Amino acid sequence: MTNFNADQRGGHSWTYYLTTSSDISNDFATKFGWGCRVPYLTRILPGAGLGDNNWEGSFITGWPVNIILITVEPVADGKSCIVHLRESNGQSASLNLTNGLTGKPLTAIEVDVTGSPVSKPSQIIGPVESKFYRINF
Repeated sequence: MTNFNADQRGGHSWTYYLTTSSDISNDFATKFGWGCRVPYLTRILPGAGLGDNNWEGSFITGWPVNIILITVEPVADGKSCIVHLRESNGQSASLNLTNGLTGKPLTAIEVDVTGSPVSKPSQIIGPVESKFYRINF
């Protein structure tokens, strides 16, 4: 005899997502899965600046196709953010990011999980590797 029932009561909820595509790559499957599981949050910023007539766009462009953006966190200085990136297709990728509004290159510095620069920074993300970068605006 124990102080709890030998069975578990309650219901379970399952969600399934199905899609069709001629793309059978790991990149497509990973991005589809992440998109269903954790939809990417977006934010609408009011006008009064460059790009007010655009219906959609991205502040940061140039992401390699085999890179998934895991998280983004603003830095207290207000001039940069720390991104957590993961390679999803087993192939190296190089970061060459640009400002989607101005077209100017963005500086991405490899950091550790706390935001401190690493001793040997690289713009190359290896196969199935996960890295953190500080992107300066």
